[in-house]
Amino acid sequence: MGEHMTKKEQFLAFVFFGALAEDLRSDTANAQLIAQMAVEIPEGNIPQCPANAAKVFLAYCSGRTERPFRWMLAHGGEQQVSL
Repeated sequence: MGEHMTKKEQFLAFVFFGALAEDLRSDTANAQLIAQMAVEIPEGNIPQCPANAAKVFLAYCSGRTERPFRWMLAHGGEQQVSL
């Protein structure tokens, strides 16, 4: 019947809707850039719980943490986007 979302798809959904909610609350327009940054994170780097990972990632994007966690950094030849 229905297929389950991958861990990355779940993570991206949480990140996008969280960023969109923050844009609406703060009258900003960062959701698209934040979503693009999240896309660059390899699926294998995303921690076990995508919802918690998205919460931590959004905290980093909003400046509530000083530096990114290791899992947020893309490895290999992947391009990174910065705010």
